[in-house]
Amino acid sequence: MLSLPSDFKAIILGYTGTIGNALFQNLSGLSACSEIIGLGRQSIPSLELTQESSIQRCAQNLQARGPYHLIINAMGTLTVNG
Repeated sequence: MLSLPSDFKAIILGYTGTIGNALFQNLSGLSACSEIIGLGRQSIPSLELTQESSIQRCAQNLQARGPYHLIINAMGTLTVNG
C-alpha cells in the first residue's frame, strides 16, 4: 500500500461477505486508513447493484465525503438465474 497517501480513504463493496469482511478488518487495523466505508444491501447508505437508483443514491450520499483512494469490489453472487 505504498502508493496510497498516509491518510487514505477506502470503500469496500460487499463488506459483509467473507472476503469483504476480511479486507474491511485488515484495513481497519491500518493507521494510515483514515476512513473505511463498507457498502452492501444492509449498509447505510445501502447498495443494491441490480438497481440503478440504489447506485445513484449511494454515490450521491458518498460524494461529499470523498475523495476515495481505494475502492474494492468484493460483491458476488451465490446463484445466478436460479
